[in-house]
Amino acid sequence: MTAAELQHRLAQPYDRARWLDTLAKVLPRPEIFAAPQKVSPDDTRAKWAESTVQLGQIQLASERRLAVLEANVGDRVDLVRNRVGLRQLVARYIDQAEHHGVLAIFHQRGAEDYRFTFAAREALPDKGGQLVRSETVPRRYTYLLGPGESCRTPAERFAELAACGKDAQIKELVEATAR
Repeated sequence: MTAAELQHRLAQPYDRARWLDTLAKVLPRPEIFAAPQKVSPDDTRAKWAESTVQLGQIQLASERRLAVLEANVGDRVDLVRNRVGLRQLVARYIDQAEHHGVLAIFHQRGAEDYRFTFAAREALPDKGGQLVRSETVPRRYTYLLGPGESCRTPAERFAELAACGKDAQIKELVEATAR
C-alpha cells in the first residue's frame, strides 16, 4: 500500500472495519477477533475511557505480538493534548509474555478525528547478564488522524512498515513511528 493510499485512508473519520483493514495491509499476520474482547479498566484511568476493547493482535517476526486496542474516550478528554495520559491507559497491557506492544486507537463519540498510539516495552539482558529495560517515549509514537489532519507523516511511516512485510519487528515500528 502506497503512502498516498494510506494518507487517504487515515484522513477519513474513524471506522473500525477500515482501520483493521488498513492494519492488515501494513503489518504482517494480523489476528482479528470475531468479536471484540472487553478490557477491564484500570481504576486510576477509568475516567479517561468509557470503554476499551481488544480487537485482535499482530504477530511480528521474532515471536513478538502487539495487542490491537480501541478505546472510546469521554468528552472531557482532549485528544490533541492528552498524549501521555492516553498512552498510559493502554501501556499497562504490555506484559512482555503475551503482548510486547500495543497499537491503540482513541476516539470520541461524535468526533471525526482520532488518535493512534504505539507503545512498546522490552527487557533484554546486556553483555553482563543484567536486564536492561527499554520503553517507547510517552510523548512520541502517537498521531492525530482523521479529516481535520493532513495524515502525511503517519502515512509515510506506515508505508515504511508495509515495506518490511513479514519481517517486521518491534524495532521497525519504533524506528518508523519515532521520526
